[in-house]
Formats: sequence, structure tokens, C-alpha cells
Amino acid sequence: MAVSTPVLNSYNEACQLMNQSMSQSRAFIDGVEKRINQSNPDYFREFRESNVDTKEFMKDRFKMIKVHSKLEANARFSEWKTEVLNIQRHSLERHLIELRNVRMS
Repeated sequence: MAVSTPVLNSYNEACQLMNQSMSQSRAFIDGVEKRINQSNPDYFREFRESNVDTKEFMKDRFKMIKVHSKLEANARFSEWKTEVLNIQRHSLERHLIELRNVRMS
């Protein structure tokens, strides 16, 4: 299978963006893990020592936090995916223009 230079350039751009995004994600996750590890024991200690009403409140709050985290992760992923697709679209449009110019010559 022959691959043209524009296709290789497109793949290269996508790979660079994914590597950059993964590095940023790792740094973000490391920060989140540090914050969680610092606050996690206190929350669970409070949960174990609390009465039934407080436990129910804390369970509901924890469920809301989980849902919020999932939605936030989906939103960030969608933003990243849209950004990558837009860059790829612009690259493909640029290559299409170049191909049309070559064809016209």
C-alpha cells in the first residue's frame, strides 16, 4: 500500500497531538491523585465515625461527585476529539487545495 506525503504528514500531526495530550493528561491526573490522597483518609474516617443520616448524605454526595467526574471526563475528551478532528479537517482541506492546484497545472 503506497502512502503519500500528505497522508504521512496528517498521521504525524495526529500522533504529535495525541502525545502532547497524553502528557498533559498525565500531569493533570498526577495532580488529582495527589489531592485525592491528601483528602481521602479524612473523608473515609468521617464516614466510618458518622451517624446514619450523615452517612446517607455522604453517600449521596459521593454519587454526585462520581457523576460529575464522569461528565467532566466526557466533556474534556469530546473537546480534545473535536480539536483533533478540526486540525485533521484543516490539514485535509489544505492537501485537497494542493492536489487541485497540481491537477490544474
